[in-house]
Amino acid sequence: EAYAPPGREAVQKQLDVVLKDKGMDKDFACCLLPVRTVGVQGDGRSYAHLVGISAKAHDGGMSMKAEEWARLAEFAKVIPGKVHAVNRVVFLFGKPVSGLVDDVTPTTLVQPVVQK
Repeated sequence: EAYAPPGREAVQKQLDVVLKDKGMDKDFACCLLPVRTVGVQGDGRSYAHLVGISAKAHDGGMSMKAEEWARLAEFAKVIPGKVHAVNRVVFLFGKPVSGLVDDVTPTTLVQPVVQK
């Protein structure tokens, strides 16, 4: 089931502002994924949003150079510090994804897939 609590729109707006303020909006897109993740804050666990970053390049990030990955890694570290409702960031290969994502594709690992 998708994680879609009230206030997601405000979190996505914060992401968009951070993306633009850091000058990353020309090369990357950010989306709020419908997944709740576990993190650690202080002495306890925190449950917060998962953000997906995708490349706007025609090949979906497959040809990014080391310096671009380093820039992206630094940006990924900034997001949870600026957008407190987020505690994890992932990279999405393929077409750029931005805005709120509302669907989840159930996926199961099976032995033939794992062996590839």
